[in-house]
Amino acid sequence: MNTEAEPLLYREKQRFSKWLLLLVFLPAIISGIVVFRYTETGDMPFSLIGLGVALLAGVFLSLTALESSVSSVGFSVRFVPFYRKPTLISFAEIDTAEVITYKPLWEYGGWGLKKGKNGLAFSVSGKNGILITFKEPRKMFWGKHKTLLIGTQKPEEWRKVLAEIPQ
Repeated sequence: MNTEAEPLLYREKQRFSKWLLLLVFLPAIISGIVVFRYTETGDMPFSLIGLGVALLAGVFLSLTALESSVSSVGFSVRFVPFYRKPTLISFAEIDTAEVITYKPLWEYGGWGLKKGKNGLAFSVSGKNGILITFKEPRKMFWGKHKTLLIGTQKPEEWRKVLAEIPQ
C-alpha cells in the first residue's frame, strides 16, 4: 500500500501540548537562573547538568510530531522523529475503526508511543483517538497487537471521514 500515490481523505499533524513543553522547559529556566547566578562566583554548579538535560528534552519534545492520515486504501501513522517512514495499515487488515474517548494515563501509561493493557497507542495529548481493531494480531514495534490507538485532536473530523469509509 502506498498512500503517497493515493489521494488523502484526511490528514492530521499533532504536537505535544504546550503545558507539557512548559513543564519540561520550567526546570531549564530555573536551572538557567541558578547557573547564571553562580557564574559570577566562579563555581560550576550541578544545575548546569540539569539545564542541559531539560533543554535537550524540551527541544526533543518540541520537534516530536504525530502524523496520521487515511486514504482510499488505508491508514498511515508516523511518529516523528522515531519513525522516518509511516506505518501503513490497509483496510483489508482492519476489523473496525472508531473514534473513542479514552484515559491515557490509566489505559496506556500516558502519551507518546505506548504499549498498554489495551494494545499499542500513538498519542501526543488529549483523550480522543481512533481505535483500530485488526482482524488478526498485527506485528508492530513491541510484538503482535490486536488494537492500535491513534490519538487525535479533531475527533469530529475523523468521525466524518470514518463514516464515509465502507467497513
